Amino acid sequence: MSGSIDPAVCDLSALTSFILADWKGITGEIPPCVNSLASLRILDLNGNKITGEIHAEISKLSKLAVLNLAENQISGEILASLTSLAELKSLCVPEIINTITDDNNNICDGIFAKLNPDMDLDVL
Repeated sequence: MSGSIDPAVCDLSALTSFILADWKGITGEIPPCVNSLASLRILDLNGNKITGEIHAEISKLSKLAVLNLAENQISGEILASLTSLAELKSLCVPEIINTITDDNNNICDGIFAKLNPDMDLDVL
């Protein structure tokens, strides 16, 4: 399968899981409207060619438990807005995480210390 994520997915207001993993041919950015899917618990877009950044509005996904964007071409920063995702248990965005360090070259300090202490920080 190839192409991009159609913004029409955002019309599925009751969507709880959006899994489009390992298609290898999905390109483009994550439509910003995905951040309006209030019931979304799982966002798994692992193993594609998705580009762009994680939008700050991701903090609107208050039920989000799993965010897996590994093996894509996501850029930018881990956002402070992720700290408001109280249900987040698994975070996998290694393309970003592997580029972030603090003054001691430690990726687990700072923003990650503020996240849910029960979260399984998954760095592949």
